[in-house]
Amino acid sequence: MSKTREEIEALKASWKNDPIWDLEDTEGFEEYRDELVAFQKEQEAKWKAQSEEELRETFAYRIRQIRSTLRANEQTIVSLQDHGIMSGSELMSAILMHEQVQALVLLAEQVKRVVDILAEKNEEDLASDQTDFMTRLYSIK
Repeated sequence: MSKTREEIEALKASWKNDPIWDLEDTEGFEEYRDELVAFQKEQEAKWKAQSEEELRETFAYRIRQIRSTLRANEQTIVSLQDHGIMSGSELMSAILMHEQVQALVLLAEQVKRVVDILAEKNEEDLASDQTDFMTRLYSIK
């Protein structure tokens, strides 16, 4: 029995709220399988992209926080040095730790750039890789 557009959309909405089953296997909706498969794949791709973007934003935010803290620490070190509160080996240790943290931040930013480039490359190659894999899988020799 054919379903109404409202029933199909209600099923999709229900699945979006609790996506614990394969949408296309829903009993009574067999004739809409292709539409449901496409909807599920599209929605899962959106969720994945959103999750990746949120991770990138969180990482960038954390890097900005660390940079801000580094600037504050640098000002504190200069102030302590100017007032003669810290000198000699204490000052050198503080400066060294500051520089090490700064180097780690730069390294983290470089890693992020590499991850972004690899993700972009992976997205570009994904379609051709899948086609190539399937061609090799089913090739007859």
